Amino acid sequence: MNEYKNNPKLQEWVNKDNYFDDLNLPVNTPLVYSFKNINIFSGEKIDNWILGKFAKILKKEYEKYGVKTVLSYELSDTADFNQCLIYLNCNPDTATQKDVVMITHVDQYWKVELLEKLLPKIRLGICMSKDQMDKLINLGLDKNKLCYVNPAHDGVIPIKKWVVGLASRVYNDGRKNETYFNRLAEVLDNRYFKFKIMGANWEPQVNYMRSKGFEVEYYPNFDYEIYTQKFFADMDYYLYMGLDEGQMGFVDAQSAGVKTIVTSQGYHLDSDSPITHPFTTYNELERIFLDIQKEKETIVNAMHSWTWECYAIKHLQIFEYLNSGKIIENNFKDGLNSLLANINSPQPQIDEKAKEEYLKYLKRKIVYKDIDYNKISKRKSFFKTLFSIKNECKNNRKK
Repeated sequence: MNEYKNNPKLQEWVNKDNYFDDLNLPVNTPLVYSFKNINIFSGEKIDNWILGKFAKILKKEYEKYGVKTVLSYELSDTADFNQCLIYLNCNPDTATQKDVVMITHVDQYWKVELLEKLLPKIRLGICMSKDQMDKLINLGLDKNKLCYVNPAHDGVIPIKKWVVGLASRVYNDGRKNETYFNRLAEVLDNRYFKFKIMGANWEPQVNYMRSKGFEVEYYPNFDYEIYTQKFFADMDYYLYMGLDEGQMGFVDAQSAGVKTIVTSQGYHLDSDSPITHPFTTYNELERIFLDIQKEKETIVNAMHSWTWECYAIKHLQIFEYLNSGKIIENNFKDGLNSLLANINSPQPQIDEKAKEEYLKYLKRKIVYKDIDYNKISKRKSFFKTLFSIKNECKNNRKK
């Protein structure tokens, strides 16, 4: 692991010591690859579409590993690989074994026809999902020429916190069990919860929770307009911790369709819609909150390897295998492991029902701007016409 932490090329983007541990990246990912040049080919202006973003980020990530990367509108004869942003801009007549293409949105039959012509000519097709890859294999496309790499996210969108609300006063006799908040603040992760409290005398709990990094929206005085118009609007759970027969906030929460975490007693038990998370003791309450936290945490952690860094690494591992035959061990489900799984597995039996349903979907009638794509796909000269038009437009631009 130290080879990552101490490498200056990686320090600019590894911003915490346990970054690679958190992402569960393979510890033996090489910092030097046998190939040196990647040409990222786009058939359209890179700044005009979402895959242009893919191209620019991949260039930046590849070059951190010493791989010279060019963003181009032409296929290259000198690069080790042409990484084509999408198969739709690839001409089967000019494709070579240097070409690795992205495959996504195969939603019309003429696109399958293009892939049938293209796949034997290129080195590899990389789908965006296992589902798409499996569908193409089930149609009879060569499984040894297909794998998948899931897309990435920017990692800049904040986590949507669970919003937990409570509305009541605190009394000197402790009947509201307000100290439960202090205990929860010790065990919960402040990335996953935001609290809203309306009512007098919660200042000690509010201050303590804020000192632990929790976001707390506090209204020390009851405000009927805020309570009825805003308080429940973004609330995920309504909380009540007292054991004094019930609390009116529970009634209001249920009338607003908000889930409840309330004590199992009093008129809380009389609703035709049961309490979402009933409890009596603090330990039960803590377990409820930890379970809710785990639900959110599981969703967030599922994307830990769906980063741009990992997205680039998965492609680099594939290129290394294609170039040298070297298998880089890793913990990813997609990427190189999906290619090896296809190569090393027997030819799967065709699921005729699934094939029929997919073909039915692909061959559905689509009319867009008075163009019937079903008719277009039946023309034998479709692909030849498509690419001749592109070349003609290109020549005209040059003139």
